[in-house]
Amino acid sequence: GSTNVYLGGNVPIRLVTVGGGGGGGGSTSYGAGAPTSTFATGAPMWFVQPGAPGAGRGAGGGTGGGGGSASTSSVGWQTASTSRYNPQLLTLDNDLGLHAEGGRVTVEYIALTPEITEFFYTGGDSSNGVPDTEIDFEFSIVDFVTATLTGPFGTVVFNSGDDLSYTWTNIPQSDVENDPSPATAQVTLTATAGDEEDTQTLNVEIFNDRVVSNSWTTSFINLPSALENKLNLGTITGIDMPLTISVTGNGNFVGPSSQGPWSDVYNFSNGDSVYLKTISLYYNTDISGQTGIYGKPNSKIVQVTVAGNEVLDITVSTEPPVIQEIFNFPANSGNFPFDDIDLDPNNNPLEYTTSAVLSVDEIQLSNADQATEVRVDDPNAQVSVNGGAWQDAREI
Repeated sequence: GSTNVYLGGNVPIRLVTVGGGGGGGGSTSYGAGAPTSTFATGAPMWFVQPGAPGAGRGAGGGTGGGGGSASTSSVGWQTASTSRYNPQLLTLDNDLGLHAEGGRVTVEYIALTPEITEFFYTGGDSSNGVPDTEIDFEFSIVDFVTATLTGPFGTVVFNSGDDLSYTWTNIPQSDVENDPSPATAQVTLTATAGDEEDTQTLNVEIFNDRVVSNSWTTSFINLPSALENKLNLGTITGIDMPLTISVTGNGNFVGPSSQGPWSDVYNFSNGDSVYLKTISLYYNTDISGQTGIYGKPNSKIVQVTVAGNEVLDITVSTEPPVIQEIFNFPANSGNFPFDDIDLDPNNNPLEYTTSAVLSVDEIQLSNADQATEVRVDDPNAQVSVNGGAWQDAREI
């Protein structure tokens, strides 16, 4: 069989040596068995049992004693290793330097093939919203001597006992608009032991394009006062990985639809709409310089950050309030003031008469804003607001 093989767990090794030569005729003692020093090169894998001593001396002038019998010994050889069996290799020399017919070593073994039990990679999907720039490979192998990992990065060699992992840096960039998306690569792992090998291949997919191709709507005007608004900023196109969008400011949130879900930080996918939920400001109460029906808009800026580096300034503008009212008072003419005393000679001809009550329903600012006022074109006219005291009013 192969000269380089894996050995199964408890390997029985049977060592056999010939017996030693007998003592010479007329000798007072007999010879020893074969020496053991010639086996020392295999220690500690080789366990040597010398032959038995030769027989007793022969009679004077007679033949020598018979040689000692051959000896056998079975030894279980065990070694701790990363292999499920025994990872060391046995090399059998052709000539062990034995005398006569020579010693013999019998090794019973099981030749095993290497097995890749696990091979996978992590990364490449940019799942946290940050484009991946590297991919980690991890694998497990039993019964191997060397392993090679081959891909666009070249070939990396591993030996038994090494850490079986590798990080591929500077991975390719995917490109949704111009292809490829995803970027792909084949990575092959080959484990060998002697003439045996095991091979597995991974098809690696890389998604790391987060450059959007869509435009954004950044201005929203004439929104109702002090109400919650759900504003569509745009629909995402041109990416193949999660796109993180965040918003700052109290009461501001982003989400993939007008129904949410809402968060101050959200990971969007290609094809998602991006909505901003925010509360518009109250009407602008500054009416200085305004001579028309409407006042001034009231705007705020909401900052939305796309992919951690692009900041969108979203203008959220409340509609200008109506600040003028057309007073169509019902007619009240031809009547004497205070008709119960109008014939009294002491009646004051300057006594006032009053109009009917007019409800103000066009001005959009509240009385509490103290921003609008009632003006008249008669210096003798006064006004009463909500049943309050009569007050002079500025002339128009």
